[in-house]
Amino acid sequence: MRKKVHDEWCSRKEIIITAYMNKLEQQGIDENEILKKKDEKFGWDISLMVSYDELSEEEKQKDRDQVIQALKLNKEISKGSIKIEDLSKKYEKQINELKEIS
Repeated sequence: MRKKVHDEWCSRKEIIITAYMNKLEQQGIDENEILKKKDEKFGWDISLMVSYDELSEEEKQKDRDQVIQALKLNKEISKGSIKIEDLSKKYEKQINELKEIS
C-alpha cells in the first residue's frame, strides 16, 4: 500500500508540474525561466519523485505516516466526527492552486 500511495503521489505531482510548465510555455516564456518558475512555484522536493524503493528510510516513514493518518481520517469521517466539507475548507488553498494550473 505504501508503494502505491507514493507512486500515486508522484503521478499527481507530475501531472501538476507538466500542466504548469505547459501553461507557461503557451505564454511564450523561455525554457530556463519556466524551470526557475517551476522551482519557485512548488514547495515539494522534486528529488522525491522516484520509485518507493529508492527513497530513504526517513522518507518511507513519512509515507507510512501519511497512510496511517489517512486511515484515521477515514475512520473519523465514517463515524461522522469529521465532515468532508470541513476538510474542503482546510485544503481550499491547495484546491485553488490546482484549479489555477488547469
